[in-house]
Amino acid sequence: MKLKKFFLRINILLLIFISPIAIFAQNISTSEASPSALQNKKIKRINIQELREEVIEKNKAIREEFKEKLKALKDEKKQTIVERIDNKITNLNKLHTDRFNNILERLGNILDRIQEKVNTLEAQEKDVSSLNSLIDISITKISEAQTAVNEQAAKDYIINIQSEQNLGQTISAVHLEFKNDIKSVRDLVKDARRSVLDLILELKDFIKS
Repeated sequence: MKLKKFFLRINILLLIFISPIAIFAQNISTSEASPSALQNKKIKRINIQELREEVIEKNKAIREEFKEKLKALKDEKKQTIVERIDNKITNLNKLHTDRFNNILERLGNILDRIQEKVNTLEAQEKDVSSLNSLIDISITKISEAQTAVNEQAAKDYIINIQSEQNLGQTISAVHLEFKNDIKSVRDLVKDARRSVLDLILELKDFIKS
């Protein structure tokens, strides 16, 4: 009965917090992860909001130059379009990285629960080496994804306005760069989630055997 309750809690956590990556929630708050076994394994968690503020300060001069070039555009319609696209990319980057960060934190919490269960099994003199190996793999995957999320959150996609004639190509290039970057991070988050799911299945099989 206790085992059923344990796996039920894990499955509920997965259903609630680890929804399909492609569905992006809005208004997700960012917070520092609570002390956990993962932090002891030196997964690099940082305050993403503080990181964004540092990036804003660092790119302040470049942003001012962008605004001046934007005002210099003769076509007011183009000004509006460029400004809207710039804001959209910035907001989407925040939305995606907040979402990814939230998923990784939840994965870490699930992994901590699994680690506690494995420690209990080990205390019962059971060979849990295979489970510990999978836990190490999950920690590595989560750490890699977290590093990528941190780096992505620090990016600022400033459109380099050179001329009105080539403005469309410039915007397309920035948008494509952003799209490819997000895909790369998303893939790493998916890999981290998959590693934890594989671990859960292995733990179930181990307990049944």
